[in-house]
Amino acid sequence: ATWNMKLLSVSLFTLLVLQANGAKILAVLPLPIFSHHNFFKPILNEIANRGHDLTVITMLPDKGANYTTIEVDGTIIEKMKGTFDFFEMRNSYWFFEFIGLYQFSSTVSNIMFQMPEIQKLIHSTDLHFDAVITESTFMQELYVAFGHKFQAPIIELHSLCNGFWFNHLTGNPSTYSYIVDYKTRSSNKMDFYNRFKNTILGISTLILHDLIILPKQEKLMNEYMNYTGWEKRPPIRKMLAETSLALVNTHEALHYAQPKNPNVIYVAGLHMKPAKKLPQDLQKYLDDAKEGVIYFSMGSNIKSAMMPDHTKQALLKAFGKLPYKILWKFETETLPNKPENLKISKWLPQTDILRHPNVKAFITHGGIVSITESVYCKVPMVTIPIFGDQPKNSKQAEIAGFGVTLVFDNITEESVIWAVNEVLKPKYKEAVIQRANIILDNPLSPMDTAMYWIDYVIRHKGAPHLRTAAVNLEWYQYFLLDVLVLFLAIVIVMLIIIYLFLRAVFRRLFGKKENVKSAKKEKLVNVINKLVKRETLNIRQNKYTQFTFKFFGFKLFY
Repeated sequence: ATWNMKLLSVSLFTLLVLQANGAKILAVLPLPIFSHHNFFKPILNEIANRGHDLTVITMLPDKGANYTTIEVDGTIIEKMKGTFDFFEMRNSYWFFEFIGLYQFSSTVSNIMFQMPEIQKLIHSTDLHFDAVITESTFMQELYVAFGHKFQAPIIELHSLCNGFWFNHLTGNPSTYSYIVDYKTRSSNKMDFYNRFKNTILGISTLILHDLIILPKQEKLMNEYMNYTGWEKRPPIRKMLAETSLALVNTHEALHYAQPKNPNVIYVAGLHMKPAKKLPQDLQKYLDDAKEGVIYFSMGSNIKSAMMPDHTKQALLKAFGKLPYKILWKFETETLPNKPENLKISKWLPQTDILRHPNVKAFITHGGIVSITESVYCKVPMVTIPIFGDQPKNSKQAEIAGFGVTLVFDNITEESVIWAVNEVLKPKYKEAVIQRANIILDNPLSPMDTAMYWIDYVIRHKGAPHLRTAAVNLEWYQYFLLDVLVLFLAIVIVMLIIIYLFLRAVFRRLFGKKENVKSAKKEKLVNVINKLVKRETLNIRQNKYTQFTFKFFGFKLFY
């Protein structure tokens, strides 16, 4: 019976996929960030493999892809990236990271929009697309205009965990008391001080995007995307709110649990492929390492070769004293003072290395792709976060018990040896196995989940029923500030009414006694005044008789 149910489920799934086959899809993903495209490319390849007609705009083309590619010239960008030192960003405030990323993204957009092929696409009158894929919540908001141009639903690929801006645009719940951003440096269990910091971070993030980034994006959009009918195009904020689907590169095993809308789907791990055979020399190196191997990589963007020299020397001294082989992804052919147990290589097949049973630990920058691969392969990690979401990912690994964080500025020979020995304790291995079991326990694979929802959105013409009303609310409406103001106004009016009522009652109850007392006092005063006048005459007649009479504070002389 169980087998028949599984067969029926697979058959139904296949039928649904086939019903959507043949859709025309446009993907606008020009920003050349390798780690993001590690998430994008498997999705794009699978879309094409399932029979869709796919066109991709990118600076990082997949040479073996079976879809149409419009390649954006990345010469200028590669020169910029080649001289950029990510290690200098480790102590920068997130605001400056944002501004730098926006400038980088704007440069890419300007290059892309000036291409004749792109302008031809924008001004075409005979092209049709059933869906448009973008990374619009990562400083590329203007690309949602392609959805308006072709009257097609927008599918967002979000390569990070949920963030405040992403939640704001999709209407996803974003309560600062326990929901964190990828820039947050604390866990989701925050004391007052960290809740205060998280709230300031959330508010400032929204202000920066709404008041600075979006207006600039809209200006750029209006400059280049002036196709027929663009004058009736809704504001960029409204178009973003109409995003049909968001595929997010995260999972509850990798990120703190939080509520999400029906059109927000977690698909972390969809880039994981079946194991491949390693190159012969690498296979032998790992097989012969009976003492174990520590694998070290700082990802695709951060270059280990650009580390400060004193940091490299501290790492080399520590590696030389460890009783393990060290495999380091390093960008140059040579490395001075390299110990005998260290092997370096410009490129290494990371997931296949992590799957090898002799790999004991992974030293990583803490990028979400590396974290995901480490968990899938059940390898505990030492993280050295530098910027972006890496500190948050590292914090989560530490709290979940499968990682140790090593602060870059605190790297010494002793701290490296301590971190490696610490993460090799059995409890870290047990924790990462537990997390792997969680992330692997799904009714469908992450890739099948992504494909199902892409087809679903196409079949249901954007699936507007999945979007909540939160996307149409202003920020003060979402947080009920307008209701709170009205409530406070009602309370204040009620307090004023109660005050006036009580004052009237008190006057009614105690006012008569006061009036009687005042009348008596006035009568006595009048009598006394008459006496004063009379006796004044007597005093004038008799200067020698005098006495003092005191009454109600008056002094009378006789």
